[in-house]
Amino acid sequence: MNGDTVIEISNVWKIFGANSDAALSAVRDDGLSKAEVLDRWNAVVGVADVRMSVNRGEIYCIMGL
Repeated sequence: MNGDTVIEISNVWKIFGANSDAALSAVRDDGLSKAEVLDRWNAVVGVADVRMSVNRGEIYCIMGL
């Protein structure tokens, strides 16, 4: 492996629910926790502000909903 970055992502969010856009805004603006998002917006934070890079030759498996 030579360390060349071939994929880079940052600031990735995924919120599940009918009000996901409003919930994301509330998380960013008001700093709500996952529990508060569920209580207030009936939405689930599945991915929260993920950042990662994949270098040439590396293999990743991302699993979830």
